[in-house]
Amino acid sequence: MTELVKFLHVMLGTTLLGLVIASYFYVTKSSSSKSILTYQHTIKLTRLADLGIFLPIILFEFITGTFLIKALDIPITTPWIIVAYTMLSVATVLVIINWRLKTMPIQSKPSYHIINGLIILVLCLIIHDAVMHNTLFHRFWQ
Repeated sequence: MTELVKFLHVMLGTTLLGLVIASYFYVTKSSSSKSILTYQHTIKLTRLADLGIFLPIILFEFITGTFLIKALDIPITTPWIIVAYTMLSVATVLVIINWRLKTMPIQSKPSYHIINGLIILVLCLIIHDAVMHNTLFHRFWQ
């Protein structure tokens, strides 16, 4: 059971990263399109993905991560675990902000690009820490 949960946890985490990157480029590309209808359709679709795909995957990551911590008997006070939970919480807030930003014209919003860059960075940090079983923020725990 633990191996299946670990597999799902890893696959959905990397899928989330890929979908965030794809969604960002999809919106960015369509914002430069001459067709306003294409742009509106893209925004509608990616806003739906934010709430219907990204947030459920993040919730599933919290649930499976907690299950794995308990099943593998990893202390919750382990630095990279604390950072993972914190960063996943930050990613959740950023996805919600991103969802809200999509109600405004994207091409005039540098904040849209910054938020997406931060989401991608946060997800990469989580993946790094999980793979290395160490955190880049280890100085805070020494």
